Amino acid sequence: MSFDYTELQAVATELIAEFGGQVTITHVTVGTHDAITGVISGVTTTQQTVKAVLFDYSLKDSGAANVDGEVIRSGDKKMLVSADDLTADIALTDTVTV
Repeated sequence: MSFDYTELQAVATELIAEFGGQVTITHVTVGTHDAITGVISGVTTTQQTVKAVLFDYSLKDSGAANVDGEVIRSGDKKMLVSADDLTADIALTDTVTV
């Protein structure tokens, strides 16, 4: 038996819309590198602005080995955003401006 998450997703989306703040997600796609001139051409930057909720990391959530290390650094935040609001996928290399 499977659980239908549709209703739960709708509630989460409503809560993010009501209590979340605006964030801008920036994605940079690097073009091609000319080895002779050293110039990178075709760099594109795309942005999407959505509502999101930010949370602090805790040892319980991330594990002691990941906090303030290679994976999670001091001051990092978790971001919860409704997938319905996204116009493109989010990559690990994207930046978020609050």
